[in-house]
Amino acid sequence: MVWLVPLTHAQGINPEELPIWDGSISSDSVKLPNISKADTVKNSLQTTGSKSLQTSVGNGGADIQQELRLSIQGNASEDVFVNAYLVDVGRPAGSEITASLREVDAVYIGIENENIKGELGDITVDVNNVNLWNFHRSALGTRGILRNDNGEVFAAYGTDKTTHQTISFNGNPSQQKGYLLFGDASQNEGNNAFGVIVPHSERVYLNGVLLVAGEDYELNDAGGVLDFLGTIIPNPKDEIRVEFDSYGSEAVKETRAVAGSYRTKFLLFDLAALNLRDSLISEKRLGARVRAGNGYLFGDVETAMNENDKKSLKWFFESDSNSR
Repeated sequence: MVWLVPLTHAQGINPEELPIWDGSISSDSVKLPNISKADTVKNSLQTTGSKSLQTSVGNGGADIQQELRLSIQGNASEDVFVNAYLVDVGRPAGSEITASLREVDAVYIGIENENIKGELGDITVDVNNVNLWNFHRSALGTRGILRNDNGEVFAAYGTDKTTHQTISFNGNPSQQKGYLLFGDASQNEGNNAFGVIVPHSERVYLNGVLLVAGEDYELNDAGGVLDFLGTIIPNPKDEIRVEFDSYGSEAVKETRAVAGSYRTKFLLFDLAALNLRDSLISEKRLGARVRAGNGYLFGDVETAMNENDKKSLKWFFESDSNSR
């Protein structure tokens, strides 16, 4: 059974004060939550990764290694794109152990929009806008790029990339000092004959036990010579394992590069400069190219200078609009 109660009998309600629906009110006047396009784009920034631990047990005890893989990619705002990753494999576990960017296996951070791009970490320096010389090198450093409709300019700085190495060998009778990590085929077969160890990157194990630098051993980074200290004198039954990051040559090279290009309908201009140096030598290169003409007939003039080769000049005239 349903009871109907007239509103005129409801206490405290005046029928004349009740709102009356007005169909002329536009729905545009209804305020909805303001969700901007930028907020929607921000949600496209995605972070993925994994962390794992690996334990190995031997006669010398337990060894725990950890692995980290992290990736961030997507739009941080409507016109800013982010691409970053971090990979660190085979690092001993422990809350007291930290790693610099140089010590990890791979790291990269890139942020860009339509006109600007910045990079930090593992970069590739490419200079290929001049014909007389070009340059390609992987490095750990930074690079910045500016661009518009008519051209692009970039500047880069970096040092040689490191590689992670692990070698294992046994001790020699009555030998405490002078173990070579480079160039001794009897204890590190397959490794480079020379190299430079990144300072403080090494981990030295004796029968699976991590040793302490300065107390249990000393390491010459430039020569890769390992000396044991105190009462530690490995014998032929002892296993020595050394993990370290190293440069691929005796001299660590620094790369400085600047290049730019400008394009119009009738004029093309390219300029590049490079300085590759280490503790022993410094190599400088400079190149420039100008092209003038139209789509059917044009001329090129190019000049280049190498500090080692003095200078060179090249010019040529072309009529093929499809050639460089």
